[in-house]
Amino acid sequence: DVLTAEYAAASRASAQRFAAAEKRIAELTAELIRFRKEEATPPKVTEMILKGEAASRKPVLLAEALKAWDDGDLDAAKGKFEAILAIDPNDAGAREGLGMVNYEINDTADAKKAAVRSPGD
Repeated sequence: DVLTAEYAAASRASAQRFAAAEKRIAELTAELIRFRKEEATPPKVTEMILKGEAASRKPVLLAEALKAWDDGDLDAAKGKFEAILAIDPNDAGAREGLGMVNYEINDTADAKKAAVRSPGD
């Protein structure tokens, strides 16, 4: 009956390992569910989505700014260039366009500010 005792001991050890594995799987599953709930739409992801949507509007805003400028509606053009810069402050084309529009409407202070970035920008 030595074999029976060894078999019983091995079965108990196997059952304990299996129970420990099941417990760990349950813990990891709960952690994964919690992670998915927390990360489903965290603020950072929402912010990235909004930035992506805003960035996709840049070409439309640029076209609208240029059309307004061509039509002589300098205030509308200025607003569109400013909207582009609100999305991407480093957009050199929008910065240049804003500077030129400001110059045309004789707003030289704004023209200089838009055309020349300060070291903090």
